[in-house]
Amino acid sequence: MKMLIGILSLSVAITGYADTLRLTNGKELTGTVTSYANMTFEVSVEGGGKIRQPAGMVKSIEFAPRSVKLDARGRAPVEGKLTAFENSAFVITTTDGKTETVSAIMVAGVTFGGCGKKINLIKNPDGDSRKYLVKDQITLVYYYTPGLAICKTVANDLEKIAKEDSDVYLQKIELTSLTTIYAKKNNIIKVPRTEVYDRKGKAVDAVVGAGIDAVRTYINIAKEAK
Repeated sequence: MKMLIGILSLSVAITGYADTLRLTNGKELTGTVTSYANMTFEVSVEGGGKIRQPAGMVKSIEFAPRSVKLDARGRAPVEGKLTAFENSAFVITTTDGKTETVSAIMVAGVTFGGCGKKINLIKNPDGDSRKYLVKDQITLVYYYTPGLAICKTVANDLEKIAKEDSDVYLQKIELTSLTTIYAKKNNIIKVPRTEVYDRKGKAVDAVVGAGIDAVRTYINIAKEAK
C-alpha cells in the first residue's frame, strides 16, 4: 500500500519515501530502507515511524538510487550503487562498474547512503526565505496554497525530482494567504512558485505556475555553478 505523508501542526520534516517493498503476501510497502542486519530490513515510514521487515517476507525491493556498503561474510565489503533486492539477494553495481549479486544470508549488514531527509514541509513560515536553504544542497523552495489542483501537480513533480536526485532538497512552504507578513516580505504574489538555489545559496531563477522542465533546467545550471 502507498503511505501518505503526515502533517504536523507547525512544521514537519519527512523522509522522501522512495523505496517500494513488495512482500510475499502480495502487499506493497512504501518507505525508506535505512538499515539491514540479522536478515531484517528497517524501514522508515509515515510520521517518523519504523517497521522491521524480515527478509524472508520480502519478495523484492525497488530502491531509490543511492550508494551502499555491504558487509559480506567471508569477503571484503562490497561498495557501489544498490539496484534491487530480489530472489533473496542484493543486486549492486560496484564502483568499478560490475554487477554483483550477493545472497542476503551472506550479508551481515548494509550501510545505506542517501537516507537523509529530502523533503521538508513548513507551515506558518516566518522571517526571510533564505533561512530555509540547505547547506551544500541545491534547494528548491516551493510555495503553494492547499487545495489548488495546480499546486498539487507541481508538488508531485518536485517531490519526484527530490527523491531521484541526491543533490536536490525540497522545501515546501505552505501559504494559506498571499497577504501574510511572510508572503509580503518575500514578495510572493502568486502560487505555485518554485525558487531554485545553488549549493552556495545563490538564487538561480524562479518558476511561477507549472513549468517542471524549466525547473530541471535551473537545477542543471545550479549544478554547474562554481
